[in-house]
Amino acid sequence: MSSEQMIQQLIQAIDLANNPASQADLNSQALQFLNNTKTANNAPEIFIELIKYASRSSQSSQLSSSSSSSSTLVSATPTSPNNNIYKFVGFQALAELIPNANINQLQFIKSYVIEYVSAALAQANISSNNNNNNNTNNTTNNTNLTSDPEYVRNKVCEIFSILFYFMYGQCNNNLWNTFFQDLMSIFKLEPIITCPSSIINNRVCQLGLDYFLRITLQINTEIADQTFVVNKQIQQKNNNLKDFMRINDITNLTIVWLNVLMNLESVETVINLALTNVGSFVSWIDINLIVQPQFINSIFKFLDTNTIACCTCLSEIIAKKMKPADKLQLLQLLNLTDKITQLFNTQDLEIIENLAKLVNAIGIEYTIICENASVNESSNNNNANNNTKNGNKNLNNLTNGNIDPNNSEYVQMADTNILENVCPLILQFLSNEEFFEVNLQVLPFISSYLSFLKKNFALGGKPGSAVNLQSRKLTIDQAHLTFCKNLLIVVHNKSLINDNFDIDSIEEINEFDENFRSKIKKLLSLLF
Repeated sequence: MSSEQMIQQLIQAIDLANNPASQADLNSQALQFLNNTKTANNAPEIFIELIKYASRSSQSSQLSSSSSSSSTLVSATPTSPNNNIYKFVGFQALAELIPNANINQLQFIKSYVIEYVSAALAQANISSNNNNNNNTNNTTNNTNLTSDPEYVRNKVCEIFSILFYFMYGQCNNNLWNTFFQDLMSIFKLEPIITCPSSIINNRVCQLGLDYFLRITLQINTEIADQTFVVNKQIQQKNNNLKDFMRINDITNLTIVWLNVLMNLESVETVINLALTNVGSFVSWIDINLIVQPQFINSIFKFLDTNTIACCTCLSEIIAKKMKPADKLQLLQLLNLTDKITQLFNTQDLEIIENLAKLVNAIGIEYTIICENASVNESSNNNNANNNTKNGNKNLNNLTNGNIDPNNSEYVQMADTNILENVCPLILQFLSNEEFFEVNLQVLPFISSYLSFLKKNFALGGKPGSAVNLQSRKLTIDQAHLTFCKNLLIVVHNKSLINDNFDIDSIEEINEFDENFRSKIKKLLSLLF
């Protein structure tokens, strides 16, 4: 069978499999044919030819529609309406083939995906130049990201991330140690490292940045997401890859993220990707690469405009595991509660919900400090040594202030911040009358903090029991008592069926009972 005949059969199979009106037996046969093709010795060549065919068809369609006034690229010819689907299936097949590929096949797939994205960037550059000729005020290079739909770009990025996993580092026999340097070159991103900030906006390829930031996110998913770790061997390989990245490439990645945040604030998609990268990587890289005034200020400026991505990023930063003294320094430096207070005027549910999540995360981190600071100093030191391997070093560059090494001071400082800065915001979010979803976001902190208070202030245990005799028997002070009373008032009010409910809707009331009242009942059990 010729290559052209094979491609036509693949296309027919994809069309059948992708057609919901196809008969079940034909659909099954089509899927079986696709799966059998993946087992062929020349499967990489076959599916790359499929992608090439779809790309040629898309280009022909674009040329035939070049006289159209529409700015959207047409992605298929009249006779082949599914070119992007063909590309997606081709890249998906390559993704499945890479883990079992030999070195020659890996190099072959690598060469093609580089060729593919290079062609996409060249086409996007032509489109950008045409736009610039029509608009002399357009200073942003390559604003058109429609060369491929997002789902195809994501699949291309997945291919790069899998190639990384099987070719990068000493654990892969150093097959592609220049992975990140090569991608910087392919995507025309050298200016973001080498050029002055004033001209980065005009020199950096936006589509290249989009690809690069998506690839790095995929890589983090491959090596840092514990969901995909199924055995110790995989965990060890992931650790080796992270160690190799820390030594060779992480510093340059953080420079890319910083310069994007500093110089490309008008490009929302790219900013969101950069913020997501920072939040994703921060758990296992040196915190000092991120927590420095220039970087933190660059993140803060997007709390108003890219609130959701920024809140998620900040939540991940403050969740970084570290010793109580360092975590206190970090939280005090960020001073997030003051900044969140300034954003309360919004009526956007998703934004309010994410602000509530961030406040909840701040409160939980302070509570963790309170709980962990009571652990003996030697245990803290052992944990600190383990965390250093994950990028946790002393926060030397945060502040010149000193924190008393006495553990009780950590508890007092953290608890004071909770009462004075966190709890007022928590109660405000819990009191929100418009959005039930917002109330739910702050319940984890309330539960955690009440558990801490109960350990410190409640007697606990039956009279004469070991728990009772070892209880601290502290009398609750006025500040904590006031919080508990205010919380009880808010909880009582929120538990009532008010005018916002349709009293004739049993489903709505049952949902309220199941999703909110049941959780509130658990909180009340911590108060009494």
